[in-house]
Amino acid sequence: MDRRKFLNIGAGAVVAAGFGGLTASAKAADGLRRRAARYNVAVTWARKLEQDGRAVIVAPDNTCGIDTLTKDKNALKLFYQKGYEDGHGLAKRL
Repeated sequence: MDRRKFLNIGAGAVVAAGFGGLTASAKAADGLRRRAARYNVAVTWARKLEQDGRAVIVAPDNTCGIDTLTKDKNALKLFYQKGYEDGHGLAKRL
């Protein structure tokens, strides 16, 4: 039986007491908890670069009601076509 003690050290991080750091599963859980915050920081940074004229964000203006995990092939084809057309429109402006 595993007798390690786990301590919550704040911000969702868990340390295996006496074993010098996060366990692999604790590291994975901690990474998942921090994922949204890292994503939001990256989006803010990209938008700032775009405002400064140093980057172009290529992303759909809307998701056309498609769920990110959809398996509907027709919906995915329509969304692909929209992205393809939007990309051509962007290329003409650059």
